[in-house]
Amino acid sequence: MEKIGAFTFPTMDEASARKIVSWRYDPPYEMYNCDPNAIEETVQGFLNPHYHYYSVWDEAEELIGYRCFGEDGRIPGGDYRAAALDMGGGLRPDLTGQGRGAHFMEAAFAFARRHFAPVAFRATVASFNTRALRVCEQVGYRQVQTFVNTHTGQPFVVLMRDAGARYEGDHLFVVSGCSGSGKSTLIAALAQQGEAVVTEPGRQIVKEQIQLGGDGLPSTLQANVVEWTDLDLDYRVHPDHSVERLDQAEFEQNAQRMGYPPNLIEQVGAACREVEEGLAKRTFPFDYERQVELYRRIKTEQRPG
Repeated sequence: MEKIGAFTFPTMDEASARKIVSWRYDPPYEMYNCDPNAIEETVQGFLNPHYHYYSVWDEAEELIGYRCFGEDGRIPGGDYRAAALDMGGGLRPDLTGQGRGAHFMEAAFAFARRHFAPVAFRATVASFNTRALRVCEQVGYRQVQTFVNTHTGQPFVVLMRDAGARYEGDHLFVVSGCSGSGKSTLIAALAQQGEAVVTEPGRQIVKEQIQLGGDGLPSTLQANVVEWTDLDLDYRVHPDHSVERLDQAEFEQNAQRMGYPPNLIEQVGAACREVEEGLAKRTFPFDYERQVELYRRIKTEQRPG
């Protein structure tokens, strides 16, 4: 399960799939209602790991939609030869038409970049669905093709956008400042508005360590010596792409000395496994060549004139 801003993306499970197939959309969107005669088939499609379906939950732990990444986002009759990650999905019926679509899709882009490292995103939308087409264009998609579903005769539009493309609302911002300057308040307010954010862990770590009576957090001055504890686990990637985890022994000593709770140790282990898998597969952001490409592109964009 992964949190992107105000949204959480767990792998689709049967309970969520059955809730989704029960949703009913009002005209003219009834084509998105599940056929009562195909419920079991649809549920099994949601659960097929090859199709990469994820349910989407909000901070109130309510199921608000779903996303798929890959070939199940395609429609028969379309030309899908261009390299791109196909994306599909939907919002819960009572949440549609409220301006939520752009934030929902932006979070899906962020999730896809982390897990699939695509060169481009692609969406296939029914031609009549002008509401969805407007949202797609709002988040940077551009129409590249129209076609007719070879099974139903329904007209569709194919849209694409570069996975690294910038558009209004798709910028990354780093919030920095001294303690008490309002960073956490700003980040919390942005998350409530549906923006994709990464929360600041420092304050929570310090709070937990004070409650536990841990030493070195926050930093202290003892006999002209500043003392603190380094909680980070670091990685070194060698020229031959071998990976070395640093500070593991120190982390284990600190865990015992300061009484790290089991859930914290479990989260650290899960994060390490995720980083090591990304390094092994060289997926974004651990693909060195793409990082160099992005760096050069940024440098070019910053040149005057």
